[in-house]
Amino acid sequence: PGDRGGGGGGVRAGCCRRASSNADTTSHTWDELAALAGDVAALEAADARTLRDVLWYLGGLPNPWASRADVLKQVLKRRQDNGHSRLSPAEYIDVRLKKVIRFYQDRLKGYYRSRSVVQAVLVLSTSLGVVLATAGGAEYVGILTVVSASVAAWSEFHGTSKKLTRYSSVINQLQELVVVWESLSDTQNASVVAARRLVEGTEQIIGSERESWIATSQAAKKL
Repeated sequence: PGDRGGGGGGVRAGCCRRASSNADTTSHTWDELAALAGDVAALEAADARTLRDVLWYLGGLPNPWASRADVLKQVLKRRQDNGHSRLSPAEYIDVRLKKVIRFYQDRLKGYYRSRSVVQAVLVLSTSLGVVLATAGGAEYVGILTVVSASVAAWSEFHGTSKKLTRYSSVINQLQELVVVWESLSDTQNASVVAARRLVEGTEQIIGSERESWIATSQAAKKL
């Protein structure tokens, strides 16, 4: 029994070594794997071995016993936004441009609420001050004035209005890039010049906003 057990263990170890070897070696060059990772049609037509090579290229751990369909699912899932493989212009718009738009849209919601609360407090304070002054409660008007001034000063220091303007501008500019790209024909979209213009325009807008944010943060720290 001991010999059979040892023999069985040896067979399993051999299988594992072969599986590891298959996962760590590939017959494709780095550029070929990069091209395959960026082409969905080529991936869907590739065999299981090639898909495992692409999965390894994307940083995954190929399972030599997984079916071709399962490996393809893993590859497609990893290639969505792995920060490494090449993207087509349409994929770049989805994983970069539109993602940034959603980010700033989410930020806008909070700042809109903040500005609405500030404006409501200022309006209520002014109205209540008029009522108190008319009703003979002039001694409380000063308190309301201090509260209103404090809220207004906090809003100015927080830069809510400026941030709303900046973020709205970024969203509009990025959405304009999407509209321009979608208005191009398929032939124009296939142009390297058009793709470069899309990427450079997007990164320039994002970079400008980041620089403005850094400048504002540094100015606030000096106060």
